Amino acid sequence: DTLSISAPGVSGTVSLGAIGEFTVLSFDLESVEQTEIVVGFAEAAPGGAFRNSLVCIDERGELVGVYRKTHLFGDAETVAFDPGDEYVLVPLAGVRVGVQICFDTEFPEPGRAMALAGAELLVTASANMAPYDLEHRLGTAARAIENRLPHVYVNRCG
Repeated sequence: DTLSISAPGVSGTVSLGAIGEFTVLSFDLESVEQTEIVVGFAEAAPGGAFRNSLVCIDERGELVGVYRKTHLFGDAETVAFDPGDEYVLVPLAGVRVGVQICFDTEFPEPGRAMALAGAELLVTASANMAPYDLEHRLGTAARAIENRLPHVYVNRCG
């Protein structure tokens, strides 16, 4: 299945496929203008494993970083994914951005490490669900206060 996308500053296609039981998105961006993109995906890793990852694309459409989730949640996620082993800062819109995924925000270490490395903004992409919404509301606020940084939290929709 392929979906054409057109939004202010972005055009191209998104293809939906599958690898085993995983749904995989493929992006073919024709243009990215004055738009920064941070999007999650299941990344194929060596040895047939997968990682829960974020890809970061700058306004020129260039890949500026990939973050692999370091704190996996529960048995299902630890069985499905291999954890990442480093925190990532990416340049987006002239700002050094520390990116993280979902459960990572419940731990102070990622935010602190990225702040000490020079992050000017924290961004968390999430697929959080009830009854865990309180943990993320508190976690994102705590990471912002602890590190004196703005923190953008984006949760799934639908």
